[in-house]
Amino acid sequence: MSLDTRHTSTAIKGLWLLFLWLCGLAVGAALTAWCNSAPTDIVSLKWQQLCQSLLIFALPAIVFRHTATTRATADIGWPRHARIWIAALLLMPCAIPAINLTKWLNDMMVLPACMSAIEQAMLQMEQQAEALTTAFLDVADVQGLMLNLLALAFVPAIAEELFFRGALQRLIASTCGAHLAIWTAAFVFSTIHFQFYGFVPRLLLGAALGYLYWYSGSLWPSIVAHFVNNALTVILAFAAARIKMPIDIEIIGSESTWWVGLLSLGASVALCLWIGIGRHATAAPQQP
Repeated sequence: MSLDTRHTSTAIKGLWLLFLWLCGLAVGAALTAWCNSAPTDIVSLKWQQLCQSLLIFALPAIVFRHTATTRATADIGWPRHARIWIAALLLMPCAIPAINLTKWLNDMMVLPACMSAIEQAMLQMEQQAEALTTAFLDVADVQGLMLNLLALAFVPAIAEELFFRGALQRLIASTCGAHLAIWTAAFVFSTIHFQFYGFVPRLLLGAALGYLYWYSGSLWPSIVAHFVNNALTVILAFAAARIKMPIDIEIIGSESTWWVGLLSLGASVALCLWIGIGRHATAAPQQP
C-alpha cells in the first residue's frame, strides 16, 4: 500500500496530516509517561520537551511534506533579499511591547458565570505552565543558557514552523487562499498550546510568522523570527537574574505604558507591509 497522497484531495491530505500529528502526539505522550515513571530533574524535562517538539511537530511535518506535496523542498531555499532578513531579525524585538499589550488585554477577558469551572481549569493550567516556564528559565551558568536556547528556542522554532507554516498553512492555501490559510494556521498554532490567557498574542505572532513565510516564499525567515522571539525570552530571563536588569521587559507596553504597545503594534504591522511591498521580487510558496 502506497503512502503517497500527493494526487488526493485537500480533505484527504488534511486527514493524513492530522493522523501523522496524532501519531506523534501518542509517541510523545508515551515518552512522557515513561520518563515520569522515574525521578525527573529539570534538565531531563528540557530534553524531554526537545524530543516532544521533534516527535509532535517536526517528524509529522517532514513525513507529510514528502508524501502529500508535489514539491516538498520548494520553500526551503535561502532568500537573497535583504529586506526579508532585516524584517525577520527586527520583527520580534520590535513586537515585544505589542505582545505585552495584547497579553495584558487578554488577561482581562472573563468568561460568563456558567463557564466559571472551565475558566478556573484554564487558569490553573496557565499557572502550571508559567511555573514550569519559570523553572526552565532559571539557569545559573552559560551551559544552562545554551541548553535553554537549544530546547526552548532553536528546536521548537524549526519544528513548529515546519508543521504550522510548511505543512498546515501551505495545505490550506492550496484551496482557500493565502490570508485565510495564514490566520487559520495561526489560530491552530495558538490553540494547540492550550494557554487561554496567551491566546491573542500567540495568534498575532502566528499570523506575523505566516505572512513572513508567505511573502518570502521560504521557511527560513519565519524560522529565524520564531527563534529570535523564543531566544529573547531565554536571554532576557538569564540577564534579569544574573545581571540584575533594572527594567522588567514583560511590562513594557502594558498598563500605564499601553501607548508604547500601540506604537510597537504599528511598527510591527509596518514591517510586515514592508516585506509585502517586495513580494514581487520573491517566489510565493509552492502549493501542494
